Amino acid sequence: EGAGISWAWSSMRGRSACIGRSASSGRGVNPFMLIVRLSFKTEAGVSQFLNDFSPMAAAVRDSEPNTLSYEVSQSEKNPLELVIVERYRTKADFVDVHRSMKHFIKFRPKLQALQDAGEVTVTGDGLNELGIGHM
Repeated sequence: EGAGISWAWSSMRGRSACIGRSASSGRGVNPFMLIVRLSFKTEAGVSQFLNDFSPMAAAVRDSEPNTLSYEVSQSEKNPLELVIVERYRTKADFVDVHRSMKHFIKFRPKLQALQDAGEVTVTGDGLNELGIGHM
């Protein structure tokens, strides 16, 4: 596993984000997830994205305690395909907290520039966990 292949930010916290935690936030609300797919045209675009994303992911790890998991992974079949899995205690932790943080506000224009240059296509979906199974 090389640098840039996959980072598990939650395990860098010194604890697992999923094992041993209930799917419920403790308030009767199941966690909210985002699955974001990024399709790049070039390896240089992937490298630029990972260089820009890495400090933001570290800031998320260090300053957003209700972010349960925040990880980027690279496809084994196509190294130009990345997936980001974001997992929050509640949707409000994404909408009201994560999106208002300085590190997100600083990062977002960098991703937009890659999109505007035609270097990356971004798709994704928000999901509400059902509490069946485990993560």
